[in-house]
Amino acid sequence: MEIEKVVSTYERECDFLDIRFVEGHFLSIACEDEVKCGAQTTWGVGVRALVDGFWAFSSTSDISSLDQSVKTCVKAAQHLGPGDAVLPECDFHRGQFTHSVKENVKDTDISEKIRDLLSIRNTMALPYIREVKIYYRECEGRKRIINTMGCDVEESFSQVTLDFFSVAFQKGRVEMASDRKYRPGGYELVKTIGDIPVDVSKRAEELLSATQLKEGIYPVILDSELTGVFAHEVLGHCAEADIAWESKSFLQDKMNERITCEDISVCDDPQLQDGCVFFLYDDEGVPSRKTVLVCKGIFKEFLHSAETAALHHTTPTGNCRADTYSRRPVVRMTNTYIEPGKETIEELIEPVHEGLFLKKTFGAQVDITTGRFVFKAQEGELIEQGEPTKKVKNVLIYGTMEEFLKSIVGVGRDFALSSGTCAKVDQTLIIGSGGPPLRLSQMRIGGSP
Repeated sequence: MEIEKVVSTYERECDFLDIRFVEGHFLSIACEDEVKCGAQTTWGVGVRALVDGFWAFSSTSDISSLDQSVKTCVKAAQHLGPGDAVLPECDFHRGQFTHSVKENVKDTDISEKIRDLLSIRNTMALPYIREVKIYYRECEGRKRIINTMGCDVEESFSQVTLDFFSVAFQKGRVEMASDRKYRPGGYELVKTIGDIPVDVSKRAEELLSATQLKEGIYPVILDSELTGVFAHEVLGHCAEADIAWESKSFLQDKMNERITCEDISVCDDPQLQDGCVFFLYDDEGVPSRKTVLVCKGIFKEFLHSAETAALHHTTPTGNCRADTYSRRPVVRMTNTYIEPGKETIEELIEPVHEGLFLKKTFGAQVDITTGRFVFKAQEGELIEQGEPTKKVKNVLIYGTMEEFLKSIVGVGRDFALSSGTCAKVDQTLIIGSGGPPLRLSQMRIGGSP
């Protein structure tokens, strides 16, 4: 049965109905002690029905059971309600959108991909490197969303991801470094990866001579990657409207209030040029757009799905995403970043008499209700009299969102976006995060083994 006919059949039995069709090809190659490959082609639909304020969701990978899956979803919403959900308000579109790539991933066979990855691994084999791992993943396909409010959009997708890990060993000391690059597009990412892989091994070797930092309060400069960690983990999650609606966000009552200096603007943009994520329509069929979360220091907007936008009496931002057809889409970030300022890295460092220049992330922990966080930097440099000196490693940054925002005293002009993944409600999605280097007047710093 055609999807349009299914929607037409059941639209009178519910307040709102949408069907999301996803077809995709996936390939993964792991270059560890041995090479491992896995390939999969998936097809499926996710169904949402809203009846009397209550949402229900169902999914199927069997085209012959589509009608039954929709029927089950509608009946569940009818019997489990009422609820307090609100009918989405949005100008939905119709159309087909195909995104071109330079090198389609299907045009290069697996054996050639393995040879390319092994060649990259060879460049990472420096004198003190004892272990190298490379993980390659590709996905390409299309999605289509149809609903009872006139939406019928189909959009192609293609994404390639590369992760690099190096372990260095010398005189009983072991250090690890990592990096990654995720981009929408085709196999051209592998051909243009540049020095990223060998730089991972160089950094691992340099950490063999790095020192452990004493705990204390220091002036701190963050590189673009750590700036992005803050933009995503601390501010971005607090700006997700579904979290705010559940009274769990530090930013819940901060709308139109100044939260930091006027040099700081924070955005989320799924159409950012050279971003890690790209789509024209989210997984509700809502047009995507650039959302300015913070404008010149003032908190201006949450990230919304169609549902949360209706609850907040505003317009959706196109941030509703799911990691597969069998999951209900929820509010998620895309490319989240702080906009660049005017200072060079030398101008950021020069005023610091004794402080730190921290680089690369090893993860973060955040309490979005209080804004408290702990970040771990892979590496850094001690700054003495305005000059970088000793290399340090495994540095922990403690604080609260409020402390962080109030301590920003310098914003760099060099912009970079880092690749990453984000987990929420058991769904893991690719995201981008970044911005310019930032100078903080003081932050609590600790060491980690």
